[in-house]
Parts: sequence; C-alpha cells; structure tokens
Amino acid sequence: MFKDFTPAELRAVSIISFAVAVRMLGIFLLLPVLSPYASSLSGATPALVGLSVGIYGLSQSLLQVPFGYLSDIFGRKPIIAIGLFSYIVGSFMCAAASDVRFLVFGRLVQGVGAVSSAITALSADLIRENVRARAFALIGASIALVFIFSMIASPTLASSFGVPFLFYLTAFFSAIAIFVVIFGINEPQRKNKLPPFSYALKVAISQRLAFFNISVTLLHTYVSSVFTILPSILIKDLGLEKAKHWYIYAPSVIVAVAILLPLVALVEKNKAFRQGFVWSVLSIVFSCLSLLGFKNTLVAIFVLTVFFVGFNLLESTLPSLLLRFVSEESRGAALGWYNTYQFLGVFIGGLLGAVGLALGILYFALISLLIGLIWLIGGLIWFKNARV
Repeated sequence: MFKDFTPAELRAVSIISFAVAVRMLGIFLLLPVLSPYASSLSGATPALVGLSVGIYGLSQSLLQVPFGYLSDIFGRKPIIAIGLFSYIVGSFMCAAASDVRFLVFGRLVQGVGAVSSAITALSADLIRENVRARAFALIGASIALVFIFSMIASPTLASSFGVPFLFYLTAFFSAIAIFVVIFGINEPQRKNKLPPFSYALKVAISQRLAFFNISVTLLHTYVSSVFTILPSILIKDLGLEKAKHWYIYAPSVIVAVAILLPLVALVEKNKAFRQGFVWSVLSIVFSCLSLLGFKNTLVAIFVLTVFFVGFNLLESTLPSLLLRFVSEESRGAALGWYNTYQFLGVFIGGLLGAVGLALGILYFALISLLIGLIWLIGGLIWFKNARV
C-alpha cells in the first residue's frame, strides 16, 4: 500500500494526518466528559449544556464554504494555520470558563476554525489521483486511533487533572500542528485563474455533485444516530457500564482499520467505486438492523466492525471521487460544501437517534432501512449515468 506513494506524498499524508488527528482529539476527548462538566458550571441549564456541546458543529458547518473558498484564494496553509489558531484561542477560553455562557462562547470560537475543507483540498493538491483514496484512508485511520485513545483516556485524564486540562492539552497539540503544517509542507502552486465567489454558490446546486453532498449527509446521519443509540443498548442489553464501552469500540475500530486499508487500495486500483458504494451502504444498513438483536459482546463487536468498515470505506472514497468532478482551482469551495453537508448529517443523525431512543429501536431500524434503500437505488442510478 505504501510503496505506491512518493516520499513527498508520504510526508504530506503524515503531516496532514497529524493535523486532522489533533482536531479530532479535541472533539473526542471531550465527548464523554463535556456535558457533565458544563452542567457543573455557574448558570447551567439543560439548553445551555446542550448548546455547549452542539455549537461547535454549528459554527463548523456555517464556515466550511468560506474557509474552503478563501483557501482557493490565499493558499491552503495560511487558512489552515488561522483555523488552528482560532481553535487554540477557543480552547483557552473554554479552559478558563467558570460560567456556562462563556464556555458556550469558547466552543463557538473553537468551531470558527472550519478547516476541514482546506485540509482535504491540500491533500488533493499534494497527492496524485490514483492514490488519493488510500491517502484519505490513512488519514481516516489516524482519526480512528485518536477515537480509541480518547474513549480510554478521557475519563481518566478528566478525573485526574480536570476537564480544563483537556482543553489546554488539545491547544498544545494544535500549536504543534500549526508548526508542522507551515514548515513541513510546501504550499501548492496555483496554476489557473481563481473563480469568483459566485462559482462557489453554483457548486452548491450542481446536479453533478448532488450525489456526493447527499451521500455524505446520509453517511454522517447514520454514524451520528448509531452513536446516539448504541450507548443505551450497551448499557441496557449487555449490562456494560459506560466506562467499559471502549471494550466494544477498541477491537471494532482496530479490526476495521486493518481491513479498510487494503480494501481501499483494492477499490482504487480496480476503479471499483460503484461496488464499494453498494457494499458500504448494505453493511451500514445491516448494522443498523442488527441493533435489534444484540445478544452478547462478540456480536456487538462484529456488528460494529462491519459498520466501521462500511462507513470508513465511503468516508475515504467519496471525497477522492468528488475531486474528479471539480476543477483544480475550485477544490476548496467544492469541499467546503461537502463538509457543510457532512455536519448537517451529524445534526440530522442526532434527531434520528432521538427518535430511536423515544419510540424504540424498531422504528429506528425501519427508518434506516428505508433511507438505505432509497440511497442505494439513487446511487446506482448516478453511477450508471456518471459511468464511473
């Protein structure tokens, strides 16, 4: 898998993976502890506690397109550095917060640095098309490893040093990420005339790109809804207390990553994107239906492994395929919309998960099946017309 990369591409993938992992570390480390911490602050109400968790995603969603477009104009590295610096400032604000309202504002500032589209565009600039999906898979693997570490370490670090320490820790790593991005990667040369901002707006309604925007919305709707429901299933059906949920997550992610990397290489080399799409959607829907029948830990690990492989295969191949349909000079804008729809999916998934918790897993499974069938049929039609 690695032999197909040039030394420069391996260096770029390593640095970009680190920058992305740092961003996700700030999210994952706080997931298990942020809500109870916010509840302990002065002025806490259920609405403000919920806002302290969700407002990061809101500001991320609103600013993906502007940051992506600005990276097309001013270059990827300056915009990424500005975004990471914003995250550092917001992290210090959150660490210093004694009132929940100031924590909410700090989380808003953290999310202002919406650099996902700029980072993905930088990857596309520096990595050849024929190995791009594998590069995205490696970046995804770094995120998976950060997720495992966070689920294990977060409760221990928070109880030993306090939640503010987690904010300082992620700020420190973000500062290192700024340094390595600025000095470790060469800024890609701009070859063509840059499009006006009106082009970025046209991308939003492009029928050719609608498949990607809808797919990433549904993909993250599924992952967000599953992880809204799954903890309660592990507690109620398997009797697994929350502190031990990583017993399920860790082996599932590790096995899924081991399967994913050669699988992405196989899909990319054989240009089997349609087959990869079909397998991914079926595996995700299968996993959602399987939530009805968790009997033991091994079944849970197997089902979650299947889910992670399907999810991460699409997470790696969709942006790689998307970039074949946009011009080089407008990658940032196109990926900005793509990431906007991604965060929209996270929001929708939270609502769908809430439906499952309120009405029962059967309703969630049926809705998941219906959505999956529509997605699968629509995707097959798109692949036929696009001749990919």
